[in-house]
Amino acid sequence: MRLRSLPPYITSVLSPALAVGLFFVLLAAATSGSSPDLEQRVSDLEARVDQLEETMGNPSEAPAQAGARGDWRDRANWRQLEEDMTEAQVRRLLGEPLRISGGPMTSWYYDERHAHANVRFTGGTVHSWTEPR
Repeated sequence: MRLRSLPPYITSVLSPALAVGLFFVLLAAATSGSSPDLEQRVSDLEARVDQLEETMGNPSEAPAQAGARGDWRDRANWRQLEEDMTEAQVRRLLGEPLRISGGPMTSWYYDERHAHANVRFTGGTVHSWTEPR
């Protein structure tokens, strides 16, 4: 049925109603479900940029004890570890690990026995650690 064949009083009401209805359908389609996904992606990207900036950061931003920088054998460095530290912060504090094992939880091992002196990361930040004995 064409709108032109309807009486004028019906088409004058029906055309604006269709336009308004179409507007709301398009608006709902444009905003449905994409906002939380987009916000999560932006948040993830911001975290990655922060990690990259830290990795490439200023070498003068060293831990407070410059003489102990990067020495995993110094227990004072282990005592400075905190949950949610980034991998770059741990690397500056304890140095390069001897071995890294990946997966949902990444583990960095600093001793030959791999039983002690390790740091565990979840999502790129410190989850837990075991000090050397």
